[in-house]
Amino acid sequence: AGAGKGGGGTKDAAVAGEPVHFQSGAAQELAQALVASGLPGVGAQTAASAACACRAWRSIFTPAVVCAAGLKDGSAWPFVRGRALSAMSKLGQKADAGAMVEFFLCDNYYRREAADALLKLEDLALNAMSGHMQKIAEMAILRNEDANFTASACRLLGAFARGERIPNAIAAMKGWLSDEFKGKDDMHPSMREYSYAPCILSAVAFAFDKLRGQAGSGVQQIPTTADLLGHNRAIVRSGVCEYLGSEYCVSAIVTRHCDSLLSLAVDDADSNVRRNACKALTSCDLDAVAAHEVIATWVSRLDDDEDQDVRCEACEALSRCGQRVANHAGAVDSIVAHLADVDNDVRDYVLEAMGTFAAYIRDAHYHDSILPLLTDDDPSERETACKALLMLGERSKPYAVAHAEDIWPQLEEWDDDFLIISVCEVVEKMLSDSDSVTPARVRAVADLLSYDDGYLGWDVRFQALCTLQAFGKHHMSQDIVDAIVACMEHGAQSSFTNVWNGTEWKRSSILHDYSGVRRQACVTLSSLGEGWRVPASVANEVLSSVRSNESERAAAQQVLRAHEEAQTEAR
Repeated sequence: AGAGKGGGGTKDAAVAGEPVHFQSGAAQELAQALVASGLPGVGAQTAASAACACRAWRSIFTPAVVCAAGLKDGSAWPFVRGRALSAMSKLGQKADAGAMVEFFLCDNYYRREAADALLKLEDLALNAMSGHMQKIAEMAILRNEDANFTASACRLLGAFARGERIPNAIAAMKGWLSDEFKGKDDMHPSMREYSYAPCILSAVAFAFDKLRGQAGSGVQQIPTTADLLGHNRAIVRSGVCEYLGSEYCVSAIVTRHCDSLLSLAVDDADSNVRRNACKALTSCDLDAVAAHEVIATWVSRLDDDEDQDVRCEACEALSRCGQRVANHAGAVDSIVAHLADVDNDVRDYVLEAMGTFAAYIRDAHYHDSILPLLTDDDPSERETACKALLMLGERSKPYAVAHAEDIWPQLEEWDDDFLIISVCEVVEKMLSDSDSVTPARVRAVADLLSYDDGYLGWDVRFQALCTLQAFGKHHMSQDIVDAIVACMEHGAQSSFTNVWNGTEWKRSSILHDYSGVRRQACVTLSSLGEGWRVPASVANEVLSSVRSNESERAAAQQVLRAHEEAQTEAR
């Protein structure tokens, strides 16, 4: 700010992203100082962070130099180089495309992001890429390599190949159409084909679209997108549909192929093709096609498709289209009916969609679809019912109160973490001020503070604290307050997950930090007038933690004031 004309007044302008004019001498000194501080080693964090701050100052002297310092310093932490790349990508025509190309060729963490940034620079990147096209062409045909890296090279090759390089680029792309896609050696066999191939084939379809726009030998022999959608290999059709549904494809191209996508979504024998076709249809311009046919296709896939991933994609597609879907006869009814879907993932997507269509959920949906699930034999169905009540907010409260006797007993089902958390949240938000609250039920919630089973033990304790806070002071007994104080003693704990190591599944340990429980305990005790029970060490931890929110910090400050007052009174 001191380098600006007039000696300051630049903070607000910088935040707003407006140009800030620097005196050339001061700007040059700043740029040189930043570069010097960024090389070598950890000092690159300074340069990269400064680059992020400087990206709004469009007239700063050679801002790309600052970003390049972060990109080129291989000894800096990966996230530092990632921030520098993000800053560089926002500089537009002032970016150092050469540094970004070198970054793409060498970095092992942010190669895809670097490729995407180069695609946006267009002609500026074309000049910087000219001396590296052979290397990129070699990367675009790598087998048994990270699929995202190879796909990024394919996109760059298609976008920037010119002249004599076009035939070789076309040959490289066509080679992938017949590839066996065995995947990396350490990839689980069942995952190789459909996690490795569509990513690359999507990039190939993008490259073909770009190459068709060039003048050169062999361009006429490039298969069209329509040809690829009708390819005899399902894996190719899936990859092209993935491209049409991605950020790399414009809506006009997708709209042009709407009829083919509708057909694939319903009739293709391969579930991955149907799923990706459903997703691609969301990118169509619904004003330029028969929107009712598209919506009807999504509804039919949700209702009739045997594959759960297709049903998930169809449900998500419906939720994206808001009012159009609400106006489509039977669409919302179909969505709500799938609260009873046999697949957990489908039910989760249905819950998200219900949030979109909350205004169109009829009372009959509560009675026919949601409330019966509260007494279902399957715990996951009961969890879904609780989440549905929460998703629909205040409107659900009368129904929750009316069925309180179906909800409260489920707090005792300690063998299902997810169900307990959902039930506890319903109690907090819908039953905590109702006549159904009794001392025994408050005690049942307090008992959850000792819950330490399963994968989500700390989540259960956290939600129990929130619920006890909602009950208020008049429901608290001394032993419950003591239990809240005791739960702050939890430190870190390990749980386990399974990881594929190339030949078999291995158990791997994951460490969880329970500082969130201590922060919420601080808030809960403060709200109950028992803040003095929080140790000063916990209050200081809450104040110093970057994870603490405003209410948590306010509670911690109140705790420390209570300690100071107690010490003063003692003296």
